[in-house]
Amino acid sequence: MQERCKCPFCESELLLKCFEPLFCTFCNVELIICPECKKLFNTKFEKCPHCGKLNERIKK
Repeated sequence: MQERCKCPFCESELLLKCFEPLFCTFCNVELIICPECKKLFNTKFEKCPHCGKLNERIKK
């Protein structure tokens, strides 16, 4: 059985469909995986809170 991903903010199970981003329906947060450290973080964050890499999805 495949292990399910959990939201790092509320520990609820994340919904994931093929080729779509991770989304926590309880927190109403879209998550991405940091290309540097491979950990989940909120798409609205300017930087990864784990390693500090800039979020390339945010337009300046």
